[in-house]
Amino acid sequence: MQLLTGLPLCFAYLMLDAGLIEEFFFRGLLQSRLSVFLKSSVGGIVCTAFIFGLVHAPGLFLRGAESEGMDEQIPFLFWVAYTIVNMSIAGISLGILYSKTKNLWLVMAVHAMFDLLPNFSEFMKTWHL
Repeated sequence: MQLLTGLPLCFAYLMLDAGLIEEFFFRGLLQSRLSVFLKSSVGGIVCTAFIFGLVHAPGLFLRGAESEGMDEQIPFLFWVAYTIVNMSIAGISLGILYSKTKNLWLVMAVHAMFDLLPNFSEFMKTWHL
């Protein structure tokens, strides 16, 4: 019963949180503008994906290493490199999807799906479901 209730609620929350806020800014605004500015959709996707990765570094650093399954505190520059490598891959995937479809709702849903399982447990605890 928790799964039947919690998964759709968590997905809806992530559609608004990660999907709407991040995807509207990164794909709808930044990628679109950078693609025009650079006169290259590939350049817009790559630059936006790099920035997308970089923006996630402070959050992971402030949450601490245990959020990624590590036991010790790690320097901020590690998190910068970590998020650029890991989050930029997701950023490239989402950027290509947006570039091909121009459907922000689809990109928001895919982003929410990426984030669903890693965030589900904490969502359930927070909302006492």
